[in-house]
Amino acid sequence: MTLLQLYLNSVQHKSSHPLPLTAVSPNLFRQATNSVKNSKDNNDLLEFIGDRAVNLACALLVDKEKVCPDQQIFVGRKICNNDTLGRLAWWLELDEYAALSPGDEHAIRTWSPRRKHDPPPKALADLFESFVGAYCLERGWPAVLSWLESFFKPLMELATEDFLLRPSFKLPVYVSGWWRQRDGASISQTVYRQFCRFLDCKQESLASMGRVAVEAIPLST
Repeated sequence: MTLLQLYLNSVQHKSSHPLPLTAVSPNLFRQATNSVKNSKDNNDLLEFIGDRAVNLACALLVDKEKVCPDQQIFVGRKICNNDTLGRLAWWLELDEYAALSPGDEHAIRTWSPRRKHDPPPKALADLFESFVGAYCLERGWPAVLSWLESFFKPLMELATEDFLLRPSFKLPVYVSGWWRQRDGASISQTVYRQFCRFLDCKQESLASMGRVAVEAIPLST
């Protein structure tokens, strides 16, 4: 499992993000948690609104914390996918309030976040997006963005760690001899790996800036 998934699977984190029931009127909350397809006043429209709101919030927040384009894309995809949103719905226990089809209810009741290769049922992600849609209609965009930021901030940090620790990274040649002792203390191997991966990620931009600097040097006389 990734660091992001392990964090979301930890029950102890759930109490730090209680479901803000008072933020949404009872009627709108009832609609947001009605996931029975083709039923009256179901959450299809709220899910549509919430999907757009979640994607926009994620894009804005990840852009503020981006390290490089590859990291930005990686983190954005990890935060906004159904796996993460489904685990957030599980955190909030939205399924405990939901009206579900028999198939969705069975899938949710038999799912466990402890199963390594078993993603949460899509119905959970849909519930999260529906609640966000209701929150957006009731409280407005600034309130939704602030609420989502409280969730996404720690998740973005973990997703960035997952990005840096990917085995697909290769050690950049231009820093392969960097590992040394400094002031008699060994530099953390993890810090070293992360630093090298950061440089690898920024290689193109650093090379481009380096060329500009070299071209700015006056010719020797």
